[in-house]
Amino acid sequence: MPLLLLCILLSCVNLPVFGGTSFSAPVFSAQYDIDFLKNTQGGISTDFEYLDLAQVSMAGDGKLSSDIDLEYFASAIYSNGNNFSQDIVGDDHIVSNLEGGAGFTKFAQAWVNLNYKRGSLLLGLYDINEEFDVLQSANLFINSGHGIGNDIGLSGANGPSIYPFYGLSARLKLQVSDNQSIKLAIIDGSPGDADKPSSIGLELSSDEGAFLIAEYEVNRHAEGRARWLFGAWQYTKSIALESEQASSGNFGVYLRHERELVPELVDVFFRVGSSDDKFYKYNGFASAGLIFQSFSTSRPLDTFGIALAYHHVGDSFAAISESAYTDSAPGTGNQPLLAKGELNLEITYQAILSDKLTLQPMMQYISKPAALDQGSALALGLRVSVNLL
Repeated sequence: MPLLLLCILLSCVNLPVFGGTSFSAPVFSAQYDIDFLKNTQGGISTDFEYLDLAQVSMAGDGKLSSDIDLEYFASAIYSNGNNFSQDIVGDDHIVSNLEGGAGFTKFAQAWVNLNYKRGSLLLGLYDINEEFDVLQSANLFINSGHGIGNDIGLSGANGPSIYPFYGLSARLKLQVSDNQSIKLAIIDGSPGDADKPSSIGLELSSDEGAFLIAEYEVNRHAEGRARWLFGAWQYTKSIALESEQASSGNFGVYLRHERELVPELVDVFFRVGSSDDKFYKYNGFASAGLIFQSFSTSRPLDTFGIALAYHHVGDSFAAISESAYTDSAPGTGNQPLLAKGELNLEITYQAILSDKLTLQPMMQYISKPAALDQGSALALGLRVSVNLL
């Protein structure tokens, strides 16, 4: 953290120091996103809700020497804390990636990244989904499972280091060749504090362990843009579904791909991931989508997309749930037996009205919310994104 403050100070004066070390002026940004959402059928209730997220950030770079460059980043976030999936739809995919579970106003990320030749080292409070398990094309969609696979995003006692809880991290990136790279990271195993959502959560504990993730990336451009991601992750401490004692485990792998089907017109992506069913309700996640762009001469920047995401219930959780339901007395209010999984279909259109304003209507159909044998939901919504700077 002192290094970050030093970088910020140097960037403000924008002067070369220490015989060649210099920093550029910082770049500030601010954005406000708001989702207006209505569940029209099924789920918990057919109600309306709005969710929002305000983000303010600062980024900059400089040179420490002729061989070493430095980047820094810091941000703060605010959310009203309204919950659409948790309170209205009842799904596990999470309809809106703005949903953070609770209201907060807090300091979010703060990291420095040292670049040396074909490698870099990042230290600080860090969102792993900025670099791990992320595809440019899939980021169009509002459903949270298309940002980071839910086999990772919903894992752990408090999730991995992603929105809205960020943990102390160390990330190493190596550029193996012009089109291949390897990333490795070790992060606090339980970032943030769900009971105090506005706290930064800098505490490290051996009892909570660490989250480890590695990813191998291949970029190919011979026949249009194409990317392959091969990843693996593990918690050093986890609590199994039928245990109160922490143990090693909760391991998962994923494969992700995107490519241009028609250059500058049509993109396609898919993702498959698997995890140990002893530690969480779901043991498999898959998604796929199509993105259409530049299809209108009058609106060349607009984008249309359709995507599917599916969660598969693990055998361990299915057995526990079925046993609890079978053994319960009639009329106790227990949930019905689990379905095999939860399916989400999203259709969305992003209209860029100016460099300051974007509108994005969407529809999401959720079959078997939370993988329960109940009525499917149909959610309609509109995202309004405003660039404030």
